[in-house]
Amino acid sequence: MKNNTVAIALWLYNTEQYQQFIDLLLPISSYIHLYLGLCVDKDIGIDKEFIKAFPNNINIEWYPNLGADILPFLHQLKAISHNNHKYLIKIHSKKRAWGYKQHVHWLEVLVNDLLIKKYFFSNIDQMNKSSSEMLGCKSLILTNQENTNTEKIKELCTIMNLPKIKKKSFIGGNIFMAKTKMFNIFLEHFDDLEEKLIKEHGYVSDLSSGKYCHSIERIFGYMASLKHNITHSFYPQKIIINPKTNKHRLHLTELYNNHCYITENLNIYGKIIEHTPNKNLTVSWLNSESPSIQNYKYLNNNTLINYAYT
Repeated sequence: MKNNTVAIALWLYNTEQYQQFIDLLLPISSYIHLYLGLCVDKDIGIDKEFIKAFPNNINIEWYPNLGADILPFLHQLKAISHNNHKYLIKIHSKKRAWGYKQHVHWLEVLVNDLLIKKYFFSNIDQMNKSSSEMLGCKSLILTNQENTNTEKIKELCTIMNLPKIKKKSFIGGNIFMAKTKMFNIFLEHFDDLEEKLIKEHGYVSDLSSGKYCHSIERIFGYMASLKHNITHSFYPQKIIINPKTNKHRLHLTELYNNHCYITENLNIYGKIIEHTPNKNLTVSWLNSESPSIQNYKYLNNNTLINYAYT
């Protein structure tokens, strides 16, 4: 195995999303090694589809549905670390939407920044030049959002003998790129963490009480933030100017599937329904009570203005 390949740790509980992940990973297949985790309760032959797509660079393991996406990842980390991958990308299936209207397809938002080929190589280059330990979607780098998990986070930090944490940032959705060596401390305490995580079965919500899996999700980010901030993908974005708000400008991020969102506020999310480069762009924004169709006109190749002000 080439240890300069990027390890992809994929926990595919929602097997109906398998083709989406295959399609995303195939363009970068020569540069990755796939560590695929499947649920023992949902073995329906999906492994054969992945073997066919990635015949020479795949490991497959089956895990029970315990500890959400965290416990399978910790298991995968053992092999990833043993095989000396410098970088890993942690991804997992997601069916639930995000946002106040549950209108944001945040799986697409998260993987867009990591797996699309041109961003994939840019991220590696950035991580090679950077002291940052973790990289993810800029709009989902969250700070001071422990919610109900504060006590469990304190408990786990004590178990792992972690230093006092000041920067409480992490990547919402728990999909990110990172330097593999950052996770050595989690492997050192694998047995203690597993003992906690196996108590959490099936779908795990932290709305009413803290959970170990959601706490470890945050600690991943906290550890990455100990010395340096979590960084994010850099790629061209379109500027939207609105004369009504004077000099205030927003940035439009376009996703691989023709969805889009405002970088400064992920809740402003929609679908591009018509696009004539350097002329016009039409978006159906999904965050309104009913979808709002908005037309924009290009001022130059990366600047848009609301049609009402042209």
